[in-house]
Amino acid sequence: MKYFFFFLCVLYFFNLVAQTSNDLSQLSYNELDSLMLLNYYQGNYQGTIPYLLQGKNKALRERAITKSPIERANIDSIYAGYIGNLGTFYFLLGEQDKAATYFAEHISLVKKLFGENHDAYANATHNLADFHRSLGNYKEAEVLYLQAIDVKRNTKGKQDSEYAIFLNNLGLLYWKMSQYSKAEGLYLEAEAINLKNLGEQHPQSASVINNLALLYNSMKAYHKAEICYLKSKKIKAATIGTQHPDYAVTLKNLANLYNETKRYNKAAKFYEEALQIIQEIYGDKHPRYASALNDLAFLYSQTQRYQQAEALYTQSLEIIEISLKKQHPFYALTLNNIALLHYNKSENNRALTYNLASIAAIADSFEVYFPNVFNDPSNLNLGCQPIDQIDFSALSKLTYRNLSKIEESLQTLLRIAEQASSATKQYQISKAAIDIHTKVKNDFTSEENKLYILSGNTEFARYGIDAAYVLGTNYWGRAFEFAEQNKSVLLREAIQGHRAKVLGDIPDSLAQREVQLSKRKDALKKQKYQTLDAEKKAAVISEENDLNQEISFFLRALKKRYPRYYQLKYEDVTAQVDEIQRLLVPETMLLEYFVSDTSIYLFAITATSAKLLKLEVTKMRLYNEVKRLRLALSNYAMLANKSQKAYQLYTQKGYWCYANLLEPALKGTNVKQLIVVADAVLGHIPFETFLTEDINQKKMSYEKMPYLLKMYTISYHYSATLWKENLKVKKQNNNHQLLACAASYSPLETTKIDSNLSKWRTASTLALREDLSPLPKAKDEVEVLAKKFAGDFKFGAACNEAFFKANANQYGIIHLAMHGVVHPQIPILSSLVFTENGDSLEDNLLQAHEIAHLQLQTDLVVLSACETGYGKYERGDGIRSLARSFMYAGVPSMVVSLWQVNDYSTAQVMTSFYDYLAKGLPKDKALQRAKLDYLKNNPGITAHPAFWSPFIQLGNNSPIQLARSTNWYRWGGGALIFLLLSSVWIYRRRKRD
Repeated sequence: MKYFFFFLCVLYFFNLVAQTSNDLSQLSYNELDSLMLLNYYQGNYQGTIPYLLQGKNKALRERAITKSPIERANIDSIYAGYIGNLGTFYFLLGEQDKAATYFAEHISLVKKLFGENHDAYANATHNLADFHRSLGNYKEAEVLYLQAIDVKRNTKGKQDSEYAIFLNNLGLLYWKMSQYSKAEGLYLEAEAINLKNLGEQHPQSASVINNLALLYNSMKAYHKAEICYLKSKKIKAATIGTQHPDYAVTLKNLANLYNETKRYNKAAKFYEEALQIIQEIYGDKHPRYASALNDLAFLYSQTQRYQQAEALYTQSLEIIEISLKKQHPFYALTLNNIALLHYNKSENNRALTYNLASIAAIADSFEVYFPNVFNDPSNLNLGCQPIDQIDFSALSKLTYRNLSKIEESLQTLLRIAEQASSATKQYQISKAAIDIHTKVKNDFTSEENKLYILSGNTEFARYGIDAAYVLGTNYWGRAFEFAEQNKSVLLREAIQGHRAKVLGDIPDSLAQREVQLSKRKDALKKQKYQTLDAEKKAAVISEENDLNQEISFFLRALKKRYPRYYQLKYEDVTAQVDEIQRLLVPETMLLEYFVSDTSIYLFAITATSAKLLKLEVTKMRLYNEVKRLRLALSNYAMLANKSQKAYQLYTQKGYWCYANLLEPALKGTNVKQLIVVADAVLGHIPFETFLTEDINQKKMSYEKMPYLLKMYTISYHYSATLWKENLKVKKQNNNHQLLACAASYSPLETTKIDSNLSKWRTASTLALREDLSPLPKAKDEVEVLAKKFAGDFKFGAACNEAFFKANANQYGIIHLAMHGVVHPQIPILSSLVFTENGDSLEDNLLQAHEIAHLQLQTDLVVLSACETGYGKYERGDGIRSLARSFMYAGVPSMVVSLWQVNDYSTAQVMTSFYDYLAKGLPKDKALQRAKLDYLKNNPGITAHPAFWSPFIQLGNNSPIQLARSTNWYRWGGGALIFLLLSSVWIYRRRKRD
């Protein structure tokens, strides 16, 4: 008896012996199995049941008359196999109660027969995991899948085709849970195993490719998804034929993609073809037929054929109510689709009724928190309570069995509330949705998966802020919390995690293990992106999948054994408006932006006032204006060759940004200091360059322009919560000295590298270094610092990655004068480029993921390098830059650049900056003075903001202790004596005269 440890996504071919007989009791096990499999491959799942029941009963009869313990054990094994397969096929037929009974009996039998370390137990556990996944019980499914994979790995090895099936189905689970990076890794490993064992032209390979397409579709990577769907379709047509249910699945998925991308004619063609295949195989009462109807109905609704859509939805719902439980995710999906149809028709109460029913289908205890919400639960067409009479805050108290479905239902509910012009209810729903998302995010382990959740939070926050703005000043504080819950969340969690390890009673060994697991994960991620060989990449992906499973087990145990650590790590410390006001000093304003598609919200907070302003600037308009201003600030070629155009562009965009993004908040205030919490592309420009007057039609020299710099001291933060928490930072344990490094990229100054370098460096690393130009002023910059301040100063080959990693944590200030390289697609591979010294262990590219794990005790890091504050913007977590990585490492304050800097002007600004720091000025004030000095000393074109404005101050702005060089004191003492003697000489001369 073969074990069916697969569901809809997996197929095998067997040699079938198709025999028929009117009396099934006369058939052997092999004959029964062959006929059962024949019906399976024909898509006749109902036809499998008689053969499975006969096999089960045959085993029972034989067991009753068998006395030999060995023979009885063999018959018990056969019996268990039939029980497991009955569970599988009853599930496929939509008979969930029967399936659950058989699965429970099966796993109990297998455990008794073989123990928990046997391959049969892995298959049984995997079956049960599939069952829970399909019912939407995702947490139960994950635990079972991981157990099954662990046993399968030990019994069959990691290159077995059955192991690939297990990986594929765990990938399906993570896809359902929106943990897309985990899902992709598992699919790719399964695909590599299948390719090696079965070849590409196999239905099992086609299933994995189909699932990859589903994943890419969910990630909006439509081109990649379409390629995979078409490939899967072609393989299935050649291997299982075009009348098989699995072929219909790929047709439906492909149609979904075409529908989502508004290629409606193509979508209709594939939906109708799939519907016909499914009807012929299953008839018109099967859940799969209901699913096909649902898809076609959604297409009709999209194209405003509402009457046809409603008829199909009704038919689909009737089938589901009979064949599946009302708690099934598909039931919820259908109800929500009907809600959307009524929303599109502006039938608000009917839309609300079906939407709430969709939530009830996947939530525990819905009736407890929403009693009597439906006029008649058995007839949804009779409607529900009016929207203004329902308290939606209770939504966050429910437990949901399916994340993706509740997210869809909540988005629909918000649209219904907005259509009903019910700001109070829109606010309640938004708050509940964010709370639900936060709970889910805290259960995820990888940053990539958390980012997917946070990106969804942005839309919920937008609805909430919209509503709060309409509701008035009493709600503006909550609107601020919505904005904060969408900013730098992962960085905040990392910082909280450091503190939780200290306060959460977690042993040092476990804390270190968590750090090491994180380092291994980043190293594998880097290796995966940099490996070009397909076989080697597959090996890395496999290792990454194993590590993900290890991390899941570790964190689950940590949460269970040390709940206080978990609580502290994810404690809600979101800043409140009144907290911010208590911490702000007079004449200071915190400005926080939230960018939505249609407008920008600006929170302007001082010690005595708090305003919420709605700026009528769309996201697209903002993107275009910021892009043009950034071009005017960073394009040195245009400044040199098209000076008039450069002048016009800068003066126009510099004033536009001030007038539209800042002036409404500053007008009529006596503020002198600004704390800016940017959002989206606003994090790519320095506000100091905004022009407070419209001088576009005037001719004014750059040094005399009305820069915002001249009126305000400005610092930047990733979020107000981080600003608040940063004020609590304890004094760092360092030597208060300066570590300054000037890298060299000139072949004459770089250590001669032997021929082994190509063995130690990737081709991309070597190519990157070849494109870097020398920075002659970097050495001068560091030499000036060396004359004035105490510390360690490294040049040329001495400025290398190994030295930096070994010594950086001793110093109060770190100054790095070197190139920074931003990786646009993969932020963790952005790097600081040290001098190449031929090291066989370090590649002299200090990458973002390495920086994040340094655990520094530094007060301030100055990155006198190109684009160290620039990076990819992630919704919900902000700019992913090199500067951010240092904050992960525990650095409270940074000075970074937003574009490629001119090393001559940089040397001047940095020298002045350190002089003012040494005098005890706050960091933001010291940087402002340094820039003003530069303007005073550099007239003409060299006063253009391109030269002085790239550097901004991030994080804590407090003054710091900076030790002077003893050489400086000697020089300073000599100078003082010289001045005194000169004064005496002048005084005597004047007296004599």
